[in-house]
Amino acid sequence: NSNTSANTTALLTASFNGWDHDSCVFPSYDDTFCPSNATKDVCKTLDGCTYNFGADKCMVTHGWTAAQNGVFGGFFLLSAIFAPAVAPPLLKRAGYKKMMILMGAIVLIGAALTNIGRAESNDFGVLVGSRLVFGVAIGIGFVLGPAYPTEMSPAKKKQAITACLNSAIPLSVLLGACLGLAGQPTDLSDSHLRTEERLHAFSMLFWVHGIATIVIGFMMPESTAWL
Repeated sequence: NSNTSANTTALLTASFNGWDHDSCVFPSYDDTFCPSNATKDVCKTLDGCTYNFGADKCMVTHGWTAAQNGVFGGFFLLSAIFAPAVAPPLLKRAGYKKMMILMGAIVLIGAALTNIGRAESNDFGVLVGSRLVFGVAIGIGFVLGPAYPTEMSPAKKKQAITACLNSAIPLSVLLGACLGLAGQPTDLSDSHLRTEERLHAFSMLFWVHGIATIVIGFMMPESTAWL
């Protein structure tokens, strides 16, 4: 039919020449066709289409909405803000070793939710839940990170260790940005497949981090305050 022919033509154009500016078909959605001359009312009725008011045309929806992206990022920060308020009482009862193991276990839970969410076609609710869980782990780390070296490191090395901890925060932000660049599609003909492979590969870093944290928790000496 005409829709199938149009989709095929646009897909081939995207594969060899980049985007077809007249009728944009994203290669990840072979069955999505959004006529660029459709009105905003018609565009709303088409699955996978969004009316771009800046470009004044109907286009294929790419990813989440601005509000969803805000929730996805904000929930991570929200739990990271409130977790440090709960961590000190737990630390006082359990000590550093158990809290370190707990933090690693929380990271593994977040990693599992991330893989499940991506396996379910990037399920928004599950992925937001994973961000909440990761935020809790980060919040606990904000408490353990400065406190443990303060109690355990020699006086002459405390300033250097504190400086390293402060540098680790912007460094982690930089690494996150680099991972985003590494996940950028480079071949439009199979960008969806390659992006998914990269996202699942990145998820392995969460598993490595969680397992390493648990191992360190078992191996690290307990602070003298809990001996």
